[in-house]
Amino acid sequence: MTAVIGSMAGLKRRYRSVSSSVTAARRASVARARLSAIPTNPRWGRVMLGCRRCLIAADGVATMRELKAWCYVGRPHAHWQYEVIREALVRIGARPIRWGVYAIRAY
Repeated sequence: MTAVIGSMAGLKRRYRSVSSSVTAARRASVARARLSAIPTNPRWGRVMLGCRRCLIAADGVATMRELKAWCYVGRPHAHWQYEVIREALVRIGARPIRWGVYAIRAY
């Protein structure tokens, strides 16, 4: 009888040490995940990437209509899309050169 009780105590001790190592590994994993995404870094979203691709394809100069076609492919027109495109252009460093025409380089 005492041998059975003694083995249960050893089993509990062994389980406790395994669970603490799993908890430590989980904590390390969470810490690594938090370091992989730094929230202060700028994010390249869908619209910013579309603006950049449009400007590259158009040799650095694009109209707002062309930019909208690249950023919102197959989507119906909405008035707010132009403002989002303008914000993305500012973030990537494009400058307006005429009304509705933007350039990535100085012309």
